[in-house]
Amino acid sequence: MKSRLGVWDSHQTFGACFSTSMGKIYKPNEIDGITGPKIDITLVGASSARYFCSPLQMNTQWSSLYENIPGATISKFVNYYTDNIPITVVDFDQMKTDSLLQKLTIVDDQAMYSGRKTPFLIFFQNAKGQKGILKIKEDKRDGQASDYYVLFDLKMQANPQ
Repeated sequence: MKSRLGVWDSHQTFGACFSTSMGKIYKPNEIDGITGPKIDITLVGASSARYFCSPLQMNTQWSSLYENIPGATISKFVNYYTDNIPITVVDFDQMKTDSLLQKLTIVDDQAMYSGRKTPFLIFFQNAKGQKGILKIKEDKRDGQASDYYVLFDLKMQANPQ
């Protein structure tokens, strides 16, 4: 699945919240008591610093910049890693099953991923226990703030193991 999330001012245009169960990006005016609990991926930041975070964390730490997510859940993200994650971009591209995901241990790092060359991977686990990987294909940081976005592919477990 390929998707684009907005960053900073562009979250109004593209949406900064994603539901893996619905396969949908939500703009601020689409988030309510029904859609909020389904959101498990949120992107925050500006041109120089960005990271994926839990919807609940977006509510508590970023409430002055982003809209509240009713029924926000907790997801964990590994935004920045060294060699301790044994999955590469090539592995991601060749994945046909979720066997590599089953072996992952996700510990939320609350780190920025800024300055990384695309493509790169972000690992996560949602509140249901499903593990997944975002392959960041494009991380647009130039031009107007209303044009900033992140283009990604997603692969995740069908059911937690």
